[in-house]
Amino acid sequence: MLWKKCDQRKPGCLKCEKGQKPCPGYRNLTDLVFRDERQRIRKKIGNEAGSSSKPRNLPINYALCLNIEDRAATFFFTQYTTTGPPFCDSYQSWLAKTYHEESPGNLVRHSIQAVGMAAISNISNAPKIVLRAKERYGQALKATNVALYDPDQATADTTLMAILLLGLFVTIMFESWNDSHAWTAHIEGATALLHLRGKGQFTRELGIQLYIQFRQQILQACMHRGVPVPPALVEITMQFEASRQGTQYNSLRPGSLAVLGFRLVNLSAAMNTQQITDANAIYRTAVDIDSDLNAWASKSSQSDRKFHEIEADASKKENNFNGREHVYNSVWGAQVWNNWRSLTIVTNRIILNHVDKQSFENNELKEIMRFHSISVIHSLSADICTSTPSLSGTPRAPSMIWPLHIVSQEELNVPNVRSWAVEQLIGIRKSMGIKQAAVLANTMG
Repeated sequence: MLWKKCDQRKPGCLKCEKGQKPCPGYRNLTDLVFRDERQRIRKKIGNEAGSSSKPRNLPINYALCLNIEDRAATFFFTQYTTTGPPFCDSYQSWLAKTYHEESPGNLVRHSIQAVGMAAISNISNAPKIVLRAKERYGQALKATNVALYDPDQATADTTLMAILLLGLFVTIMFESWNDSHAWTAHIEGATALLHLRGKGQFTRELGIQLYIQFRQQILQACMHRGVPVPPALVEITMQFEASRQGTQYNSLRPGSLAVLGFRLVNLSAAMNTQQITDANAIYRTAVDIDSDLNAWASKSSQSDRKFHEIEADASKKENNFNGREHVYNSVWGAQVWNNWRSLTIVTNRIILNHVDKQSFENNELKEIMRFHSISVIHSLSADICTSTPSLSGTPRAPSMIWPLHIVSQEELNVPNVRSWAVEQLIGIRKSMGIKQAAVLANTMG
């Protein structure tokens, strides 16, 4: 149910009464407020401070003489933001302008500083900056909760952006799966806010960009947890697809990869909860999804998203997978293709797991299907590895975490493919300070 301004009069508000229509009711925004876990964080900080080993980078004490807030902001804007597609040039300028606004409890500023400090502390192994980062995170969390209590601020771009940044902070500080509940809380909060913001958010470029950022995060979170796509996200996605801006956006692409992702996530969730157990039904659904994914790729290969593979320069070969590299029209294009590859690998793994359980007796046909799915998994896993130089060292590098994790976990992949994926995950941890990448690298099956 979408939130509307009302006077909270019972049983219905004056606005709806004047419009002679049923009142949808007042949604209690306090349901969205994040739990204050500062006590738990303080306890954790105390434990970490007492057990931290000696920092590897001794010059960090000198660095602390500088303004850590400014260093954190600079790191964030250079390492985590971009003006490339699908973002317009105004996105980064809006973020910078919002950061510099002199408003009490600037939740975006607090969030950006928390993210920047967290990343710097991880890269530099600086416990003192860790303390500052978590302190700033607590301030950002408090400011965000204050905004969520205010109906006008709750649906503002700044509030949604702050939640995105708070989720990024948790990803950066992610040390074990015990930390996943905080990440999940931010994802769920973002989903609720996207729903509350309604279709009005799609009349503005910034609103669309924030939606696109969160949509992929929510999909990945659902896939990881084995749960279906939230109905609120499905509803808001259909509103976007039907909007004028969504129609324009769709005209520039071969279809909605997100909607295909919804179908795969929901199939995986139904299998996880045993809502669907019939091998024939699972197989047919997966084959249908795979067919639509192939159609998407075929159309994309004929559009401005097409790419080609070349032999890497001799000086670069050691940084490229098997001495090859991809050439994309944009870094965003590389990210989109890796999303497609990830979905297709997962889909073909489901097909492979159920092909032998099919009721038909044609073993030769089953063998052909089995060989095809194995070939697809091998080929697309190699493509993900080959694409990494196109994304490494850019603000898009974190988008590689999920695809690389899928490659590293796939038991059909040969050791050198899986180890390459693991090395890239570790590289993301070292260069961007994202601890979640290292956690995933250490969970190779």
